Amino acid sequence: EVAARRLEPANLAIVIVGKANIVAPILAKAGIPFEAVGATEPISRRERQAIRFAGSGTPEPKLVAQGARLLDQALEAAGGAARMAAIRSIVAKGKTRVAAQGQALEGELTRIFSAPDRLALDVYVPLFAQTYAVRVTPDAVWQRYGTQPRHDLAGEAADEARWGLWRNRDVLLLRHREKGTTAFAAGVEKVKDRRCDVVILRRADGRAETRVFLDQTTHLIVRLEYEEGGLRSREDYDDYRQLGGMMFAYQQHSEGGGRIVDTTFDELRLDGEVPPGLFDREAEE
Repeated sequence: EVAARRLEPANLAIVIVGKANIVAPILAKAGIPFEAVGATEPISRRERQAIRFAGSGTPEPKLVAQGARLLDQALEAAGGAARMAAIRSIVAKGKTRVAAQGQALEGELTRIFSAPDRLALDVYVPLFAQTYAVRVTPDAVWQRYGTQPRHDLAGEAADEARWGLWRNRDVLLLRHREKGTTAFAAGVEKVKDRRCDVVILRRADGRAETRVFLDQTTHLIVRLEYEEGGLRSREDYDDYRQLGGMMFAYQQHSEGGGRIVDTTFDELRLDGEVPPGLFDREAEE
């Protein structure tokens, strides 16, 4: 069961250890595609790419051009830059299930994105009749569980929450057009049965690196991969539907930090009303 969740047969690779000048001709003659890797290089292609681009910090121009083309294509498929940039808010409601350490909790999720840089998450857990709330703003990040005192996040924890908002899937496809953002193509990979173009995005400060998987058929976002808290995390998206001329994913599966979260939205409202005081930190005292 664990292997079925973690391994994707379409993305498995066979590693052959030996002298490349002897093995390579044999594989080539058999028509088997391969990539020769140095003895001191990481086996993971992702890690090799990270090392390759870390040195100069600047990817090859042809990869930058290809990355921009792929993201522009995805942006058009999602509804276009004008519509996405005009978003004032997105109110989403649905059911969520969080599994961690062999236990699972189900809840009712309300997610409110207030453009450009505010996010509210409220998860009501019927089992305990309590609500877990998170707020992310440019000035402060805090959380609260039930009637407990508000807990303010600072430092790296607060930064990572804001980076998560930067990679918000609803507006992520606009990021490569922002000044200083790095974006470049990083090959083709499979997610389940879908062939995806992969594009790497980085903020202007070099942080929040995110691998964006774009379905080669629909050009929509299928997966995001990134590091959070020093751990690799991923988000998968499915069940895209049209709303206000734009495409939104109604299903999300995420894994990271020892948690598995499955969310299904049954209600999305574009430019819905944001409750007054929703992001008022002092009101949480």
